[in-house]
Amino acid sequence: MYRRLPGNILILILCFTLVAFYLFRNNVLPSTIAIPQYLNHPPLSTSITETPTILDTLHQSLENQTCTPTTLSLTTTAPCTCPTPPPLPPPPLPSEEATPEQAAIASLRAQGIVIIFKTGAQELPNLAIQLGTTLRYLQPSDILFFSDFQSSLGPFIINDALRNVDDELKEKDPDFEIYRQIAKYQSTNRDISLLYESPTEGDARQGWKLDKYKFLHLVSQTFESRPDAKWYVFIETDSYVFWGALSIFLSRLDSSKPLYLGSAVSMGDTTFAHGGSGYVLSNAAMQRLLGGEGGGLAVAREWDSRIKGVCCGDLALGMALREKGVSVTVAHPLLNGYKPSSFTYGPGQHWCQPVVTMHHVVPAEVSAVWRFERRREMLGEGANVTVFAELYHHFVEPHLTESREDWDNLSHGPTYTEKTAAEIEQKASREAEERKAKKAKEKEELAKATEGNERDKVNSEEERLEEKEKAKEENKYGRPPSEEQKQDKADGTSKIKVKGQEPLLDDIKNTEKKLVRKSEEKEDRNPKLEAAEKSAWESFENCRKVCQEREECFQYVYYDKTCRLGLSFRLGKHVSPSDDGKIIYASGWMVDRIRQWTEDNACKGPEWPDIG
Repeated sequence: MYRRLPGNILILILCFTLVAFYLFRNNVLPSTIAIPQYLNHPPLSTSITETPTILDTLHQSLENQTCTPTTLSLTTTAPCTCPTPPPLPPPPLPSEEATPEQAAIASLRAQGIVIIFKTGAQELPNLAIQLGTTLRYLQPSDILFFSDFQSSLGPFIINDALRNVDDELKEKDPDFEIYRQIAKYQSTNRDISLLYESPTEGDARQGWKLDKYKFLHLVSQTFESRPDAKWYVFIETDSYVFWGALSIFLSRLDSSKPLYLGSAVSMGDTTFAHGGSGYVLSNAAMQRLLGGEGGGLAVAREWDSRIKGVCCGDLALGMALREKGVSVTVAHPLLNGYKPSSFTYGPGQHWCQPVVTMHHVVPAEVSAVWRFERRREMLGEGANVTVFAELYHHFVEPHLTESREDWDNLSHGPTYTEKTAAEIEQKASREAEERKAKKAKEKEELAKATEGNERDKVNSEEERLEEKEKAKEENKYGRPPSEEQKQDKADGTSKIKVKGQEPLLDDIKNTEKKLVRKSEEKEDRNPKLEAAEKSAWESFENCRKVCQEREECFQYVYYDKTCRLGLSFRLGKHVSPSDDGKIIYASGWMVDRIRQWTEDNACKGPEWPDIG
């Protein structure tokens, strides 16, 4: 008889058995040689090579356009003709529960407004914040993206704006060096962000030199892709658009007119719309520019050879439109090249007008402004467009202080330096001499006038006595006294004012007082202001004094023996001291004066300027 094993021992034996199976399992890994042999097995390899290759370089988002053949790393070659993209689904209809943000996008669709977003390979990281905020409800049918290489981002195709530029130009011209580098990085699957260039390099950046070639080409490709749109709105990576305000703004205009709207900038004899501020072309303007013989591609390629000597793409576009009889219509401040911290607020500046676009907005600011818009909606203000005053109260006013070091508040009014102090001194001396001479001349003229009027008064009195005697003689013959005689006073004097003999002595004295008072008003100068102006350049404190003495001054900035006043108010930006520490910016604000002005000028509603 076998003894029965306890249950816990059986469980222990089972565990050891399972561990042994696991440790001594077959660990033979597949050979690296076996993998390609497996993949090259005739049935499998045939199915791979027959599978159509899908590449973004085929420009699937643009219809009926030619493209450059692309050789693949496999044995296949992409065809030259672009495939016909599948039809886009109809945009969703707004529901009763649509938010103001969704309703604004639906309104853009209803009005036939297309958004064209120009970016660059080095700017793609900044594009992500736009996709998550301002662009989140836009469909591929609402917006076209253009860059300096072909790619995709989520549901959107990023089109190569330069793909139709002459091949010889792209292969040899120094301006296209960065374009060639981007192509190499993309073909070898390297990170394009490694080609990043600092904005501090300015116009020396390769990306900036390349950017100007995009404008005419992306306009041409846009019109070929969306010929039936009514409005074409062009923005950039660092632009911010208030969609609701844009919809209302364009609803007030006629797309059948050749309109070219923007924040106007002049260079040479050409006035054009600044690209970063955003600009708008009506369908009629696009027809005027691109509807000639050869179409838009011919216009774009013509400018490829002309743009070499032009600084900027937006200038070239403005020149091309002007040649077709389309001039820019100023839409500032609605379309704006600044942002909340750099807007000029105050008298005659930005205040109750609606904001449509902003520029130089970094990702953190995009997020902040977008959240501000959503907060307005929660407070029930989403139906009204945002005006500049709201942006001031939310983004600027909380940061205003009496003074701040290492800061430039962008004051751009009267400026005082050591040189201007000497000029002020000379001007004050010259004006004093002129006032003195003028005063002497006025006194001389006044004395002559007084003497002449005294003489006229004596003559008038003699004539009055003669008239009185004549009247007495007439009364002797029974004639009634005249009305003038009845007006004689009891003291023998008369109230009669003989015509042509005015003014009398009292009038002369009053006139003299008025002339003296008027002369004194002209000479009225603020001695404190004059003294402050002469020494304003010497220190930050003296700069503040001159701002205090000028009632129209709201702020000031002092740096490098320079005092500059602001007759409007702005927040500005941080500025580090110079490398040698000699130039340090310090800014100040007349906070109480600013608050009083904002209280006295509260907006009652958006003030739309007359445009177009």
